Amino acid sequence: MPALGQKRPAAARFWPKVEKSEDPNGCWLWTGAKIRGGYGFFHDGTRNGVAHRWPYQQKYGPIPDGLVACHKCDVPACVNPDHIFIGTYTDNNRDMAAKGRNAMPGPGHPLWELSQAKLANPYCERGHLRLPNRMCRECDRERERERYQNDPVYRARKSQRNEASRARHQERVKARARASYLRRKAEGYYT
Repeated sequence: MPALGQKRPAAARFWPKVEKSEDPNGCWLWTGAKIRGGYGFFHDGTRNGVAHRWPYQQKYGPIPDGLVACHKCDVPACVNPDHIFIGTYTDNNRDMAAKGRNAMPGPGHPLWELSQAKLANPYCERGHLRLPNRMCRECDRERERERYQNDPVYRARKSQRNEASRARHQERVKARARASYLRRKAEGYYT
């Protein structure tokens, strides 16, 4: 037992939170704290990070800067060092795409077809010219005008922002004028 106020070693805190499978080649699941996406979260005594990095570093050594620990098994909570490989972000994204886990739809997906149709047609639904694969500026301005006219809360917030922006602008103008005056005074312009 460590002395009062001292932390237990990282290994003593890490391994009780791991559930090893019966299969020797199976995943070891992290049961401790998790972050977005289901990845384990662990503080090794010096830094916070994803939990699957720590066992890899214990078995194979430090991970060089600029490289990431990627899962071969595609299980975010897995901390088995044999299921981890080191690569760049590009390698990780290529691995994700090769396994069909990327979020971007490809050919045959309805969103893909819609985006291709948007790219082919330079006009929005109302006939305004727009930039490729972007919202129409004219339609966006019309929506903004309608919202400003019909939503009193939005109008109040917008006017408060405008007043604050105007006040900041006036402060900047005064500061520039003051700086200009002081510079000219130092140069002997006002004698």
